[in-house]
Amino acid sequence: MVRHFCKAYRLARGWEAGPLTSAWRATRYALTGDSGEFRTRGWSTARIRR
Repeated sequence: MVRHFCKAYRLARGWEAGPLTSAWRATRYALTGDSGEFRTRGWSTARIRR
């Protein structure tokens, strides 16, 4: 589970999401396998899935 959190956190931060958004989405990804949609780089949206 920690591995999945780290992977998702690094990916979200790489897309210039804020630290709190990245942490929340990484937690959600680690628990459910899906981060849900979130904003990155202004108006772009992203989603991390297994």
